[in-house]
Amino acid sequence: MGWIAAIVVALSVLIAGCETDPWKQDPVAGFTPLPIYCYRTIADVDCFADPVDRHRRRLVAYEGPWPGYGPRPKVPFPSALPAEP
Repeated sequence: MGWIAAIVVALSVLIAGCETDPWKQDPVAGFTPLPIYCYRTIADVDCFADPVDRHRRRLVAYEGPWPGYGPRPKVPFPSALPAEP
């Protein structure tokens, strides 16, 4: 009787190992992150939806098309904007 319990436990472990990842989510179709350009100011970093030429020397990070100036960031920028109220 003990060997039957061992077989049931072994089969349960083997079957559980074949399960696919239940937490996997498909990406949202057609979602494109909005471009964002961030510049250092006296107090903090301000971000805009379009490049601001007068702040070109203060570019800190961006996501989207390269504005044509400033360093290309080595650290990836967060791809999500805060939710609007």
